[in-house]
Amino acid sequence: MDILGLIRRLPEIVAYNKFDDDFFDRLNYSHTVAILTVFAIIVTNRQFSENQIKCWVPAQFTGSYEQYVNQICFITNTYSQEMHEQL
Repeated sequence: MDILGLIRRLPEIVAYNKFDDDFFDRLNYSHTVAILTVFAIIVTNRQFSENQIKCWVPAQFTGSYEQYVNQICFITNTYSQEMHEQL
């Protein structure tokens, strides 16, 4: 077969439809992306909207101070304790 014959038959090859998928196959490739996207949005929203981290704050801190410390603790590095040091 020459290349021109292949080019002439190209519309037939491209337009050939195989109907070997059933309802569940079509459901899989049409809705899986949407379902995974919705779950990814839910997980991302929970990570960024809820309290990301709970840092230790003194008892005399009020709610706004505690919220500020938690935001700073989330943005910057947290305090680390060496294993050999006493608390």
